[in-house]
Parts: sequence; structure tokens; C-alpha cells
Amino acid sequence: MNKITTVITNFARIDHLKGAIASLNPSEGLMDIAVSCFAATPEHRKVCREMLPAGSACHFSKGDAGCNQLWIKGIELAKTKWISILHDDDRRPAGFAAEANRLIKQAELNSCGFISWDGAKLDLK
Repeated sequence: MNKITTVITNFARIDHLKGAIASLNPSEGLMDIAVSCFAATPEHRKVCREMLPAGSACHFSKGDAGCNQLWIKGIELAKTKWISILHDDDRRPAGFAAEANRLIKQAELNSCGFISWDGAKLDLK
């Protein structure tokens, strides 16, 4: 199974960050996690420290980084070839790891590197 870094971007919303982290299923065993927060507070650091597995990478910005900068920072923190971006108001669907890995195998055979999620299913693009 391929390892995928899940990058969670957060825009100062603690409850959303908690929900996004809680939706990750550690039993699927696929992820490294990187969190990129803007307008971060000590509470953001506490949530990450308490909810993320050891080895997760976090970036906390005090200023107005904007969503593109958060994505870029999250991608820079990623440790794997494949990256999944999870906005803080998104939730990881059950079975994501198995379906993502099935599509990754297809993508690598077809020299494609983009898998999309439309809210209902993952698809190779």
C-alpha cells in the first residue's frame, strides 16, 4: 500500500481542525500528516499535539498566509510521493485508503498523477 501524506489546511477554525483530524482513520495505515494553519493560536498547537500521531509535521502562521500559501507549505512538509489535500471543513470518507491505492496503481501505470474527489467518489483524471 502506498503511503499518502494528508495535508490539512486550516484557517483559524479550531472546531474544523478537530473534525478534519478526527476523520482520518489511523487503522487504514496509509498516512503521514502535515497541518498548515493560518492565524494559529496556542489552541491550534494544543489540538495538533493531542490529536496527531507522532511524526506529523505542522506549520503555524500568525499572519494572513492565504489558502495558496497554506497548500504550498503543506506540500513542502509532505514526506511522500502522493499527497491528499484535506481542507479543514472536509472529512476523509471511510475506505479512502483502499480506493486511493487502487487509483494510484492505475495512475502509475498510465503516467497520470491526479486523482480527484467529487464528494461521492475518487476518480482518475
